Amino acid sequence: MAKGTLHTIKFLADCVDSRVVKTVLQHASNKVIKSICNAADNANSGDVGISPKLERYFEQYRKVFQVLVSTSTTIAYKSNYIKSNKNQVHKLIPPLLTCVIESIGTAFVIPDDGVSQICSDKQKRVGSHQRETNPRIRSKPECSGEDREGY
Repeated sequence: MAKGTLHTIKFLADCVDSRVVKTVLQHASNKVIKSICNAADNANSGDVGISPKLERYFEQYRKVFQVLVSTSTTIAYKSNYIKSNKNQVHKLIPPLLTCVIESIGTAFVIPDDGVSQICSDKQKRVGSHQRETNPRIRSKPECSGEDREGY
């Protein structure tokens, strides 16, 4: 998984200042937007354990969830919708990402392209030595949510 998108998602989940969230979202890549939409889809489908207090908070943003989960809208429209200041999406993002990360980990984050091109030499690839010496550590496509402890 690429570190840029993952770090941005984790930062947005931990951020408490809505102005900072708004600024980060203004400069967010499409991978971050897709990951936020994926998190909203997981929360909307019931894959995530949500407290009743948080459910009442999410109920205020029902229309935002409909836009983020919709398969008929394009990623460009969703990006513009998230980046606009009039619909207050920046107040929804931190609690949404926090509850999704606590429930299913970071499996919903869309990986960046081009990582394999940067790390084309298998010996220099991060984690390749650990995967060869320890059979419990698997590459990302082989991992399921159950055997990823600590996420």
